[in-house]
Amino acid sequence: KQQNQYRWWSQDVIPTLLQPYMQYVCVTGSLSTVENVVVPPCVHSCGCRQLQVTCLYFDH
Repeated sequence: KQQNQYRWWSQDVIPTLLQPYMQYVCVTGSLSTVENVVVPPCVHSCGCRQLQVTCLYFDH
């Protein structure tokens, strides 16, 4: 079960999140103007769910 979870996160979930995250960082000026960002609506035919993600940077 752990191997399947690892594979799912490393091969499906994380790679799927990288491009939207990098676009978000670019749009927000490295997260300095987060309050002014408009999130585009979902364009996929799947059921949409919102997830709030908080990123903590300890090296800044």
